[in-house]
Amino acid sequence: MGRIIVIEDNPVFRDHVCGMLEKAGYRTRTAYDCAGARRLLEELDDGDIIVSDLRLPDGECTEVLERMREAGIRNPFVIMTDYAQVASAVSSMRLGAEDYIPKTLLQEKLLPRIRELVRKSERRHTMPILERRSAAF
Repeated sequence: MGRIIVIEDNPVFRDHVCGMLEKAGYRTRTAYDCAGARRLLEELDDGDIIVSDLRLPDGECTEVLERMREAGIRNPFVIMTDYAQVASAVSSMRLGAEDYIPKTLLQEKLLPRIRELVRKSERRHTMPILERRSAAF
């Protein structure tokens, strides 16, 4: 299992989220803006999951998500926000976000969602490769 990349500009809330994840046994890395997130993407592993605040000091995390998807990076991306709006939720999901969680529900929704994403990733990595013995191969 990889790390959880937490992108959050509020240091108190960032520490809270990281503490909650670390207490559950996950390793975390952090960034506080889009520029820092882009730097972390350069060293992203297949098993890493990104959890990001929607609004950051230098833009919205959807810009980072869009750049990831354009580059073919398919790591799970979960958006958390204080400004839960239907339009931004729909836009985020169309860009490829795995989930859009209001911060008021983060305590109860984040860990179950992370566990589900980890299980999904582990299943994908443990699928057997079928032997190819036909004449076509």
